[in-house]
Amino acid sequence: MKIIPIFNRVLLEPVSAPKHTQSGIIISQNDEDIKYGKVLESADAVFSIGDLVLFEEHTAYKVMLKGMPKYLIKAIDILAKMEEE
Repeated sequence: MKIIPIFNRVLLEPVSAPKHTQSGIIISQNDEDIKYGKVLESADAVFSIGDLVLFEEHTAYKVMLKGMPKYLIKAIDILAKMEEE
């Protein structure tokens, strides 16, 4: 089965939070609700497949796909898009 988001929704795969940026800035790990995700599918033009984003877990709908957790979230609820420096 494949999930195809509609309207302004984005399908995310959770990924481990990086400990620091390439330039050495340490990223805080204090907030358990803030998650990192990789875009798997997007119905919003702002996000492309493979983008790394920051989101709050409680704003996303958790689904299990092939036994693995995925998150379906409105694009407006994504906090930031992460890019390498």
